[in-house]
Amino acid sequence: MAMGSRFPLFKLALAGLGVFAPGAAHAGSSTGSLNVALHIVKSCGMTVGRMDFGVVGFLTPTTDATAPLNVTCTPNTPFTVALDSGQNFAGGTRQMKRISGIWPPTFPYQLYKDAGRTTVWAPGSTVAGNSGPTGTSTVPVYGRVTGLSLSLGSYADTVVVTLTF
Repeated sequence: MAMGSRFPLFKLALAGLGVFAPGAAHAGSSTGSLNVALHIVKSCGMTVGRMDFGVVGFLTPTTDATAPLNVTCTPNTPFTVALDSGQNFAGGTRQMKRISGIWPPTFPYQLYKDAGRTTVWAPGSTVAGNSGPTGTSTVPVYGRVTGLSLSLGSYADTVVVTLTF
């Protein structure tokens, strides 16, 4: 057999072993790092309850009510809460405006910082708090109406609550 005729068989044998196989690849690997980060910033939010003095008769001399300000913050965040004067402030007193019924057009009420209703929550003054380890805190607002008379009707006001942290 001539030498030139064996060479194609040699190529064929090597191709069978994958030496000359087109697209043949060798497996490999590479590694990298995925950096993961989180930055938690101080933040707070609140839900404001409703202060409802209810339905009262004209013989009731004083009616009290309480509304919760539920504050949720990142844990251990100090904060302050301020109340504005309401929409109908007049003569140094918060006033509810008549929304139905007859005279008078407004009815005075007061908001307090304490359950004994001895410390008036003046417009713009604050109450300090801290969210503590659970991140939650409730700041109660105490209200009182006095001197109810024969003024039939429904009254309302809106007080803006500001949470600063």
